[in-house]
Amino acid sequence: MKESTATRFMYTIGLLAVTLVGCVMQSPEVQHAMAENIPNFNETCLLLNVGDNCERLMGYMAVYRVCFAMVAYHAVLFLWSLFVSSSYNCRAGLHQGFWFFKFLILVALCIAAFYIPKE
Repeated sequence: MKESTATRFMYTIGLLAVTLVGCVMQSPEVQHAMAENIPNFNETCLLLNVGDNCERLMGYMAVYRVCFAMVAYHAVLFLWSLFVSSSYNCRAGLHQGFWFFKFLILVALCIAAFYIPKE
C-alpha cells in the first residue's frame, strides 16, 4: 500500500471514530443504558464532576466539544505541514506517520475540550 493511501485511510478512520463518538454522545438511550448497566455509574460521574449520570458528556454540547477538538487537531496538523514541498521532508513524515501518538493527541484534545467552561 502506498504511503499516501495509508495516510488517507488512517485519517478516514479517525474521522469515522470521532463521528461515531458524536453519534453515541447524542443518543439519550446510550446514557440510560450505561446508567442501568454500569455499577456505581452516577457516583463515578459525580466524582469526575461531570454531573448527574454524566450529563456533561452527553447531548449536543458534548458533540460540539468533540468536534471542536477534531478541528483543533486538524488545524495543528495543517500548520505543521504548511510549506512542505516534498514527501521526503521530515515534517511530511510526521504528517504520514506516528499514528499512535497523533491519536493520543486527538483523545487528549477531546478530553481537554470538556474542561472549557460553558460560559
